[in-house]
Amino acid sequence: MKGLRRLLLVLFSAAGMVVAAYGAPLHPSVLLFHKPHQTDGVAQVRRAAELRSRCVNVVVTMLCEIDEDRQVVGYGVTRRGKFLPLNEQVLAEFQEAIRETFAEAVAQDMDIAVLAHLNSGGKVHDWRNNFMFDPLVKYGGYNYQQAVIEPITEALAATVKPSTQVELAFAGEMGLSVFSYPESYRKLLESLRKKNRDAQMALGVSLNFNNVSGEIEPMPAQQKSVQQLIDECDFVGMSNYRWFELPPDAGDFANAVQQFLKEMQAHGVTVPDQMPLHFSEVGIGGCAEDGKHTESPVVAAKTPWEGSDNIRKNPWKNLEMRSFRLEFHRALLDFLNHQPTAHRVVKAFLWSEGSWDPMDIAEIGFADAEIISLIQQHNDGLPER
Repeated sequence: MKGLRRLLLVLFSAAGMVVAAYGAPLHPSVLLFHKPHQTDGVAQVRRAAELRSRCVNVVVTMLCEIDEDRQVVGYGVTRRGKFLPLNEQVLAEFQEAIRETFAEAVAQDMDIAVLAHLNSGGKVHDWRNNFMFDPLVKYGGYNYQQAVIEPITEALAATVKPSTQVELAFAGEMGLSVFSYPESYRKLLESLRKKNRDAQMALGVSLNFNNVSGEIEPMPAQQKSVQQLIDECDFVGMSNYRWFELPPDAGDFANAVQQFLKEMQAHGVTVPDQMPLHFSEVGIGGCAEDGKHTESPVVAAKTPWEGSDNIRKNPWKNLEMRSFRLEFHRALLDFLNHQPTAHRVVKAFLWSEGSWDPMDIAEIGFADAEIISLIQQHNDGLPER
């Protein structure tokens, strides 16, 4: 079975007719408000710059309250461990933190990617892929465009230079919302294009590697609208934590792309061959199901999305696990270097947190100097932007 998968990259390349002559970069992410302590985007950008990164993926997270049906009822932030509903002062502080992060990236002459996230912050908790909300409908006084997207675009407008390349994924891992309200997302996309007509900003949506629609079965009209939304985007992102068998190799990542495209097709949506793809998130956390500790690469390969931000529970302590982690990143870079022209991943972004992060961007103590060197050599060998 693994031998067949190793051939997949070759077959995938053949399907694209011509293998690209240059690779795609791998960059770190800067997490803003994903966890309560992740407030200093400036320090994370500086760490990325120290490691010679030319671009950062700023993951901007707003919290929301959801009810038992996973319907969004309001937006807000966490203060002293409690959910604080959004108001104008809180929104201004949120935007200022984003602006400072973008300004530091510009000062470091870095390009900027942005991934817009929601996390649950009230009494009911779930994954954003299961949130039900229309991005243009107000919940608790604000809609998603006002609460999340406008602070991002206004912060960008206040900081970026004409030479700064900017890419905004205005929906990250929120498949239920995207497939339920595709027309609203199309209107949001149209609004962003009009307001940022003079900016060098690419716009797209990002979905999960599986459960792309949040496990709903879209109606034909929704499928048609999602297809139109995808066609109107500049890129399509995917969070790639697909499981794999040992040893890691480039074909595993080609397989993840193919499975994502197949699931999209099963939901009535075809991603065009030449649509640029992003790995909006990619990484290996090193833990078993439910975040449990494991010393087995076989187990960790089945749940790449599981990890730890507690250094006392660092899964990469033993030699076998460290070697596995190194080979995972070596395989990822191999994939990024050898791709077809069809359905090509043009950029990939590490999930830079805890045990998923070999570069110590957000937390300290999980870095791997050899992986950092591999990433630097890979990126340094790519053409200038």
